[in-house]
Amino acid sequence: MDRLEQFGFNHRKTLHYISGYGLLTIILIALGYLAPLNLLIWIAGLSCFSAGAWLHSFMDVFDGFWAEDINKGVYEHLTRRWLRALNWIPFATLWEWSLQSFSMVFVIGISPQLESLFAIPGWLMATISYFAIWLFSTVYEFYISVPKRWEIEDRALLRAGLTPKYRRRMAIR
Repeated sequence: MDRLEQFGFNHRKTLHYISGYGLLTIILIALGYLAPLNLLIWIAGLSCFSAGAWLHSFMDVFDGFWAEDINKGVYEHLTRRWLRALNWIPFATLWEWSLQSFSMVFVIGISPQLESLFAIPGWLMATISYFAIWLFSTVYEFYISVPKRWEIEDRALLRAGLTPKYRRRMAIR
């Protein structure tokens, strides 16, 4: 998504509907109780997708600001204004999300076959390998991605006349 920002596409304004996704999730869950069994799997899938979209949109409030503007965290469509980001949690970049997602799908897919290769159960081997990938990804995030992002945010804070503060407790430099 960051690459599309160059062309005027604003990810946090265009795709983040904090109230909308939450309401859609509630409606879909209610529909799930009324739906026939053959539609239930589709409604459950859509509810999980909208719940994930709501959680993703909601969590960006705790993330850093967007596009080097300290007043832009997430756009709230009901009030038609930007919610200011709290800057509490540095979130993963696309590289970490992709690595974790693809490795999880791969590990889940091969876990039944792992039992024939090793003396330990396949689910345990899958859990160990996924944990190792998660650990590598997290270390990369906190030692490589977060310091780069902090430099960009510090420049934006200085440009706005604010002193960078309180933010260095999240990662070890």
